[in-house]
Amino acid sequence: MKYNSDILKKYIPENAVEKVIELLNTYQPQIKISRSRTTKLGDYRPPQGNIKIHRISVNHDLNSYAFLVTLLHELAHLVTWQNHKRKAKPHGTEWKNAFKSLLIPFFDMDIFPNDINQVLMQSITNLKASSCTDQNLYKTLRKYDKPSESLLLEDVETNTVFRFRGQDYLKQEKRRTRYLCKHIVTQKKYLINGIAEVNLVDSHSC
Repeated sequence: MKYNSDILKKYIPENAVEKVIELLNTYQPQIKISRSRTTKLGDYRPPQGNIKIHRISVNHDLNSYAFLVTLLHELAHLVTWQNHKRKAKPHGTEWKNAFKSLLIPFFDMDIFPNDINQVLMQSITNLKASSCTDQNLYKTLRKYDKPSESLLLEDVETNTVFRFRGQDYLKQEKRRTRYLCKHIVTQKKYLINGIAEVNLVDSHSC
């Protein structure tokens, strides 16, 4: 499978392209640039049935650093599958070791800004399941997004109405990393992650 470096330059830092092409040539996944998904930044699917290739998708709207980290995350799933098949847990020790081995070479290539480098180094010995569930990494990567009116739920004041996935909620008390939120229409209560991106409905507290 041939990979287009000009296309990759649109999504990852230019000085990372050569190394990424090298990895892609080694593992030969099919890469799909996906639409924006609120539940995940990327995914990996192993060969199955009549499909004989590894498939990786990454959301198109990630900034270049988040795209690269997510791509390496999914490549680590591929490496884990090749070496262990279904014997390894999705984000177990085998995956963590694979992700670490893929990530480390990029530290010496002046790819990431200092703040991302620092948080990656801090988390590399105890890697979370994804950049979304590692809150420090997610928030650091988010600094490099294009300006947006979205806020993180954790930055919204308590008793404020916000919009999430097209629905309006009232933010209530914190439960560990999530917040209890009441759906405005149904009055049902839900737990929503503090790093969910939301929009304020109005500027007044209820």
